[in-house]
Amino acid sequence: MTLTSLISLSALWWLLAGGDPGSWAVGIPAIAAALVVRRRLNPFPAARVSPAGIVRFIAFFFRASLVGGVDVVWRAFHPRRPLTPGLVDYTLRLRSPAERVLAAGTVSLLPGSLSAALDHERLAVHALDLDLPVTRQLEELEARIAGLNLYSADPVSAEPDDHE
Repeated sequence: MTLTSLISLSALWWLLAGGDPGSWAVGIPAIAAALVVRRRLNPFPAARVSPAGIVRFIAFFFRASLVGGVDVVWRAFHPRRPLTPGLVDYTLRLRSPAERVLAAGTVSLLPGSLSAALDHERLAVHALDLDLPVTRQLEELEARIAGLNLYSADPVSAEPDDHE
């Protein structure tokens, strides 16, 4: 049970109850139950997030979303719609299951790609165009997630090989 979770859930209860002091008779047991369930469903250690890593991750995400979105629009309006869709089987180097799930979810939010399956360290990604550097983009995504420093268990290098 972390203090942050307790404060967050209490604030949420206070907002939902409209600040009614009488609601705490139900709110306190509900918050306690939520903390117990959270602990059982999420046995991962508390995350330590790097503020600089968050900035780099957000910058990467917006840049990749913008570039990918422009590419998808261009292909949609191109007379021949140049596509070579297919699956990329990628081995994630991230150690934490939470980081792997974050990677799979983020891939699906980027234009032109979709996480098709996540099995331990194996991620299947459907890409609109296999002629693009899909693997390099996945490596950069992994580096950005590792840069968040969510868990300290020997993650992938936090810096990508070639560019920011």
